[in-house]
Amino acid sequence: FSADLVKVDGRVVLDEATFDASSSDAPGLDDDVTVRRPGVVEEVVEDKKGTPSKRGFAMNLEVGLGEQTRFRGKGIETGLKGNLRLTTPGGRLDVRGTVSSDEGSYRAYGQKLGIERGIIAFNGPVDDPRLDILALRQNIDARVGLLVTGTASQYRARLYSEPDMSETEKLSWLLLGRAPRVA
Repeated sequence: FSADLVKVDGRVVLDEATFDASSSDAPGLDDDVTVRRPGVVEEVVEDKKGTPSKRGFAMNLEVGLGEQTRFRGKGIETGLKGNLRLTTPGGRLDVRGTVSSDEGSYRAYGQKLGIERGIIAFNGPVDDPRLDILALRQNIDARVGLLVTGTASQYRARLYSEPDMSETEKLSWLLLGRAPRVA
């Protein structure tokens, strides 16, 4: 620790947490806007010349997701498991590790699909992890659903079935819960 650098190094486990992205599309303030609340004093560090300066920040933190860690939003509701390493090389947040879904659901096409495989892999920027999500319609006689792959910013969602069937059959099973009727 020094006057110019705050350093965080360690491991924490989130015993219980909920990440709620259901209101993530809400408008926010621009970066150049500062909100000041009455009675709250901001800490300002002054250099030897008496002018305000910002402290540097370095982080090397392992975050474990405990049994009661949940995510809700964008049609997904699930438990989360995994470990993430948060660092700040060059002053930028870097996240590495894998988070997996635990007994989750995904709403799509008017259906509540069960997440069979939900893997989110972080390898750098926190806002663009790799996705590997398989969500299947429950309680029907076919394994049909959606497969989401790619990154958060450039993902691909496609119909899935096992064994493979035509797109029309997949969609019928997904939406109606049965094979298409032939006239």
